[in-house]
Amino acid sequence: MTSAKCWRTAAVVCLLTLAAVAGTAATVDGHYTLKTVVIDAGHGGKDPGATNRWGLREKDITLAVSLRLRDYLREKTSLNLVMTRDGDTYPTLPERAQIANRYEPLESVFVSIHCNASTNSAANGAETYVYDNEASDAKAQRVAARENQGQDFSLSFILNDLRHRAMKPYTDALADKIQDNLVSSVKVVDRRVQR
Repeated sequence: MTSAKCWRTAAVVCLLTLAAVAGTAATVDGHYTLKTVVIDAGHGGKDPGATNRWGLREKDITLAVSLRLRDYLREKTSLNLVMTRDGDTYPTLPERAQIANRYEPLESVFVSIHCNASTNSAANGAETYVYDNEASDAKAQRVAARENQGQDFSLSFILNDLRHRAMKPYTDALADKIQDNLVSSVKVVDRRVQR
């Protein structure tokens, strides 16, 4: 399967998983009811993200997937749908977090869409990342360093991050659902949920 086809298939799986979760107005232990989905199209503007050998840029794929996710959820749910970008712009990580932090943690989820890349042509599979203070392994730590390069994290960003940590059981459960559905639908190597 070509990279572009894999990305499209993965995008559909992500859409369907989020739609299923959103469609149930997810309630966990009576504490969490999903009302808002903040959709973050990774990279953008001056940051192309990964580029494949055919010149396809990650920022373009993530934007296309994010817009489809928004449109699909708009059609199927009554959720409040918020985009961190809906064009080829470059919001910084703190700006993206600031958008997400406007919404009540017990009623919202932040989903950032990215595409994997590797210099190893034999590498394959799918993985889902969940934000955490400590990386799950050295590879995840390298991914975080690359994604966060050149970003300045303010005290308000850190304090809002602490507020969202209360949501860890719910974000972990969503990440597990997305990863399970992605692997079973696309039939790729399970690279597991990473931190």
